[in-house]
Amino acid sequence: MSGGHFEIRVDSRTGPLLGTATVLNTDGFDTYTGQSTPIAFTKGVHDVYLVAVGGQGIANIDSFALTRPTAKG
Repeated sequence: MSGGHFEIRVDSRTGPLLGTATVLNTDGFDTYTGQSTPIAFTKGVHDVYLVAVGGQGIANIDSFALTRPTAKG
């Protein structure tokens, strides 16, 4: 599975775009690799949508997390 990407959106599948994560090929359905991508900052409480773009079977996701960046001193 490769060639696709996920759009990270809030509030709906067509809501504001916060970022895009391109899928890396691992050559195996059960072979996972960590990936990260920056997203735009947003305030408040939102529903987060991962929208697959590029066809069927974009990726096999084991887990998904959002982290807050550390403050620069």
